[in-house]
Amino acid sequence: IVFGYDHLLFVVSLVLLLSGAWTIAKAVTAFTVAHSITLIGTTMGLLGLPQRPVEAVIALSILFLAVEIAKKREGAPRLSERIPWVVAFGFGLLHGFGFAGALQEIGLPESDVPIALLTFNLGVEVGQLAIVLAALGVLHLMRRFAKAAEMPLLKLATYAIGITASFWFIERTFA
Repeated sequence: IVFGYDHLLFVVSLVLLLSGAWTIAKAVTAFTVAHSITLIGTTMGLLGLPQRPVEAVIALSILFLAVEIAKKREGAPRLSERIPWVVAFGFGLLHGFGFAGALQEIGLPESDVPIALLTFNLGVEVGQLAIVLAALGVLHLMRRFAKAAEMPLLKLATYAIGITASFWFIERTFA
């Protein structure tokens, strides 16, 4: 997960968008369950999508969350705030196809595919939750020691995420 930058940006975007550790944890877990389903289905040969369009749409999923964060307003919850686990689950299905492509490059042990998939998915979940805790920690410190900088920094982070996702979309679509 450390080198899955698009995956990390998606998880960080959930942290920036949603309120409450429990809400974030449920959304991230729904994301994991969903990408585990498509990863397993693809690895077992039951599912499959072409990698290039999948990678482009993964970039769009991150851009979608950046827009949701940018348009977030008090008292007017966005779609991703109203049903975060559904949004995370839906995009997680897509991200699972991306994981499958990355996992194919690495390779799985032929004799232990089920155990390898299980440990891979558990490792991803632990990694995601560690990223969530780190991001929540940074937000907490910022709110405690630099309250005046919170909104400008969140806006900067949101636009950086959106620009990065847009670049990835263009690169993955036209490269």
